[in-house]
Amino acid sequence: MSTPPAGIPEADWLSWPPEARQFILAQQQEIVQLRSKLTALATELASLREQIGRSSRNSSKPPSSDGPGFKPPAQRKGNGRKRGGQPGHPGSGPELQPIERVNEVVEHHPDACRRCGSLLHGEDPDPLRHQVIEIPPITPLVIVHRLHRLVCPCCSTSTCATLPADVEASPYGPRLSALVGLLGSVFPLSFSKAQALLDQLLGMEISRGHEHGLVYGRRLKRYQCRHCGHQATLTAGTIMQATKLPLTTWFLALYLIGQAKTGISSLELSRHLRELRHGLAAAQQDSAGDG
Repeated sequence: MSTPPAGIPEADWLSWPPEARQFILAQQQEIVQLRSKLTALATELASLREQIGRSSRNSSKPPSSDGPGFKPPAQRKGNGRKRGGQPGHPGSGPELQPIERVNEVVEHHPDACRRCGSLLHGEDPDPLRHQVIEIPPITPLVIVHRLHRLVCPCCSTSTCATLPADVEASPYGPRLSALVGLLGSVFPLSFSKAQALLDQLLGMEISRGHEHGLVYGRRLKRYQCRHCGHQATLTAGTIMQATKLPLTTWFLALYLIGQAKTGISSLELSRHLRELRHGLAAAQQDSAGDG
């Protein structure tokens, strides 16, 4: 007993002769096959139309592949104006600073007429202004504090002078220390690049140990063996022994590796660390601005 097609009541279906029911089922199966073929042909026709419609204007095909009946794009007609800024157009350069912020004014007068060569005299009430913004030559300010040691004439005790409270115990002043810290934190330059930059700007060298201390607060504390006198840090004998990165970066990297369920590549780890450092630097700037 066959199932009646959709839309035909079962009582009517059973009342028809078996030959008629077989014929209807065969016709229904043929209709399904024809619909499937029609869908495939429609898909193929759309693909062929898309291929025929391709040209150098709407695809990556070169212009030489366009057919003979293809019309080249119409060239735009010019409006008669020259390229670049038109007369009367405001310039896009830096704005001129007010005269109160100008350090030096240099007057330039023409000596002779550009047409007949006659000598020229007088002043222009509204001369053209051309400003040049420059930074002054950067030279390090080196201050030597000489601490004298004097002997008391009464008890023969030697006393050495001490540094004033406003003088840093470090060999680098507060402004230079702030610059080195800025280069290593907000603008995360490597130690070698920061050293090269300071060498070119100031003509002076800063040791890598001092630079690390200025960027990250202080150097790692060393511990000395009571028996042999050997000194070592907490990172000795670990994968962080010869690293140039701060320990906080290592801890963040280990945390990210531990949190990754399916593993993490070195490029993805580097990207995450860079985003975290920039986010922390931005948060520090915001908190400093609010304070």
